[in-house]
Amino acid sequence: MARWFAVSLVCLFCVWASPLVGKAMTFETGVLEPSVSVVAGAAAKAIRTGWDTNGLDGSRAWSCDGQLTGTVESTLGISLRADSPKDADTLEFDAKARGNTLFLAIHARDRAHREYRAVIPIASTWRHFTVPFYRIEPFGDKSSTAPVRLRDVHSVTFAVNGAIPGENGFSVDNIRFSSRVGEAELHADSVSTLSVQRDSVLVLQLKSGLPQFEAKDLAVWCEPSDRNELLVPERVSFTKDGKAFVPVFLRNVGPYVLRFFEPYSGAETSTTIYGRVEGLRARGFIEEFEKQQSILAPSEVRPRVQLEGDATTLPLSAQVLVLDHRHRPILSQILSVAELSAGSRPLLIPMPGLFEVRMRFYAEPLATNRKRIEGLPRHIGFQHEIAETSVPLSLPEGVTTQVVGGYLLALEESPTTATLLAEDRFALWAFAKAPTEVRLPLTLFGVTIPGLFELPLVELDRELPKLLGWYARIGAVWVSFPVSGARASRDINVDCWPCVETIARMAKSKGLRPVISVGAPPSAVEWADVSTTAPVEKWLQWLTRCAWATRDRVRIFEIRDTVESSTSGPQRITSDAYNALLRHAWRALFVRETTPTLLGGSSGELDLEHLSQVLGRGVRDWTDATCVALPPPAPWLSPAENHFERLLALVRNVARSHGLLKRPLFATRVGWPTGIDGVTEKEQANYLVRAYTMLAAEKWIRLFWADLRDWSLTPWVGGPEHHLGLLSADLRPKPAAVAYNLTLYMLTQTVPRGVTRQGKAHVYSFDIQVHSAKWPGVLHVAWTERLGEEAEVEVPATAGLGIYAFDYLGAEVLPAAVTPERSVTHGEELRLSSDEKATTQVYRFRVTHEPVFIWDVGGPPSQSGDHQHKHDHVHSEH
Repeated sequence: MARWFAVSLVCLFCVWASPLVGKAMTFETGVLEPSVSVVAGAAAKAIRTGWDTNGLDGSRAWSCDGQLTGTVESTLGISLRADSPKDADTLEFDAKARGNTLFLAIHARDRAHREYRAVIPIASTWRHFTVPFYRIEPFGDKSSTAPVRLRDVHSVTFAVNGAIPGENGFSVDNIRFSSRVGEAELHADSVSTLSVQRDSVLVLQLKSGLPQFEAKDLAVWCEPSDRNELLVPERVSFTKDGKAFVPVFLRNVGPYVLRFFEPYSGAETSTTIYGRVEGLRARGFIEEFEKQQSILAPSEVRPRVQLEGDATTLPLSAQVLVLDHRHRPILSQILSVAELSAGSRPLLIPMPGLFEVRMRFYAEPLATNRKRIEGLPRHIGFQHEIAETSVPLSLPEGVTTQVVGGYLLALEESPTTATLLAEDRFALWAFAKAPTEVRLPLTLFGVTIPGLFELPLVELDRELPKLLGWYARIGAVWVSFPVSGARASRDINVDCWPCVETIARMAKSKGLRPVISVGAPPSAVEWADVSTTAPVEKWLQWLTRCAWATRDRVRIFEIRDTVESSTSGPQRITSDAYNALLRHAWRALFVRETTPTLLGGSSGELDLEHLSQVLGRGVRDWTDATCVALPPPAPWLSPAENHFERLLALVRNVARSHGLLKRPLFATRVGWPTGIDGVTEKEQANYLVRAYTMLAAEKWIRLFWADLRDWSLTPWVGGPEHHLGLLSADLRPKPAAVAYNLTLYMLTQTVPRGVTRQGKAHVYSFDIQVHSAKWPGVLHVAWTERLGEEAEVEVPATAGLGIYAFDYLGAEVLPAAVTPERSVTHGEELRLSSDEKATTQVYRFRVTHEPVFIWDVGGPPSQSGDHQHKHDHVHSEH
């Protein structure tokens, strides 16, 4: 979890609030003492306590206000003693923000004096909050990845830190413990035997000791031992009576282990699955990359099949069906099994995205029909009505046409009377081919790959080529390699140095642009200021040797203002110490005339006062660009709920106050984790697109996702920092990898045009530059903030060649309507001017909480555009 309010309870002093004494408040199933205490940091001024009216039920609520400076030491809150019941698993309360407050920190302490913490975004209106105990995480000791759950709560503190200097405060009411599940057990068969390549269902039962227990809003998380061979949902909801029906598709005989976890109670169980082959087993393939079915699109692929098993009847025909994540077919073709076995039949995947491939095998020799519809697929652009008038076709029975990604395709269906012998399914990851412009210095996107400097050299040689191969596959070019200050402070001849050489060499071989991100040395925590280099001599030696030895491969170095520890979270050094560190680093680097770009800023949790101090001194004086870490304070909530847009505006205001807006601005540690401490895999992809779109609209010049891969396969093992990757721990792409690739492709070489609201939809608009490798035009990215919301977005077709829309995972989105209603014949769109297009055609799209790219496509780029682009920017390293 993001450590937004990094302040220990021991730093707080208590002020007994006489106006509040005597207001009795009881937990729903626990006991709260009739008095409360106000806690405040030393920097909090003008503390006031009183009463407020709860806007939800009209009751009288506690409130506190004060003047805060904006630092993490500037704290104001209310502390309550508690005695949580044995079966409590949830903390509930009503709260409202006052003044500049955006976030409320919840500190809890159990009877063993262990501390736990969560951060909750709050707003200026009253809301009821339900916070499960599993979201209130252990605070401090990070030495173990074993789950430690909050139980036996002895005290609860609600506190606000001054994220925005000035008047801050909050009101809170109706604080109580409750039990959703209590002490529960999760039951499943210890061993299951399922038919291979058949749809099956496993039944789970959640049994609680509560007298009244309803499970309809709860879910169980699923973790197969092999995600490619055992296809199950990421999580499954329970019915009202505590049952969960888990759909399973087994591709191989196994055995495989399928684990289940219910987060409220911590109940866990598993089942061992064995496969039973019944007749024919057909195993399909498309194209493997690092043991995953992955291609570059649009492109032609040659699917293949391997037949196994004891079948009395061999298949003669097969249907290859490819569905997008919305289950819309983008390809459906009938092939002979001979073609499929030999891989001799090319098929077009017309666009990138996350797809599911289904191969069905039939006993009958079904006709392929391709001779009767020769000429398809045909590229007709992005105006779907052209297909109705420009391509006269005589289609055989069972064949339909569909426009997908600008191509007119024939979809061939198998007869309902055909005899199905076998079926195989697997995920297909289709990444957009990265245009040349993505490889240029001005490309927006990067990813952090932490932990490499901690690996033994032999393991690094084995793992790094795989990681960098995937990195290049998704199209990115900037890659940040963090190294801890402790590691860099050792003797430069120890094993860390070969790691630097290996990382720089392999990154260059893949055409990547590496950034070395160096943490502050451990001794910097104790500095107030440093006038000599003595305390950091070894650290500086490592930095200067690294810069000199990799001068032709590493052009950017980031100096972080935090000291990392293997047993606790990052510890921020003072602004004076950081200023001294940057001064020494700059002088050491430029004496050797290596002249790299030096980055500085805030790498810990966002603290506006600290950010202002470091920008106003060391960063402004000794660096070339500014970097700010932007992890979501509440990583299980959306960017909107995390006030992400507001935080970006606050950071820009601080940069503007120091005259730094014209300098490059880098965003680091952007990322939402998956698993029980974060969001689902599709939500992670969704929020990636939203966050990157907002950052690009605010003209941040470089955006670094927090991690390339997960560090734990199991969603409930390890903290949020273990599940931030675009790839899972076994290097299987997550949906976020596709979303990253699509967003990179679309936002590279664009200029922000502005942000508009159309009903509940947010619409971010960008002009695609004329020298872009994409066809120039206008790009709109639209979504609604909340799940269940829907809005209609109107987009005029002004660029000339129609409008193409697709969502964050590549599924094409068709317009709800085009006005005025009229037919456009093939070629007519080329005769219409842009002005006529703008006044005669307006496309309307239905937009939900899933982001949609709406591309108003113009004419093709000039042949000299890419060359001119290289000429303009080849010397830029920002």
